[in-house]
Amino acid sequence: MKKVVIFGAAGHTGKYITKRMKEEKDIELSVFVRNPAKFEGMDIEGINVIQGDALNAEDVRRAMEGQDILLCSLEGDVLTMARNIVAALEETSVRR
Repeated sequence: MKKVVIFGAAGHTGKYITKRMKEEKDIELSVFVRNPAKFEGMDIEGINVIQGDALNAEDVRRAMEGQDILLCSLEGDVLTMARNIVAALEETSVRR
């Protein structure tokens, strides 16, 4: 079973990706969001919710730890977020 984490899962596109990935049977799904309350009204049963900020390098590394695959649907200061993600790739198990 692959472990998948979605960054930016509470946004419009992120919610769509989350719903689609939740249908997959061979993954353990986690979502990384600043505000879990944005999932109000959405079925997130069985999904691991990791609260944090992609602008914070330690939050990013913590969210990626133990994951196999990262999906990203971030907006805002994406250059800083991308730098945090790339730095964490060297320190974590994420390879895709």
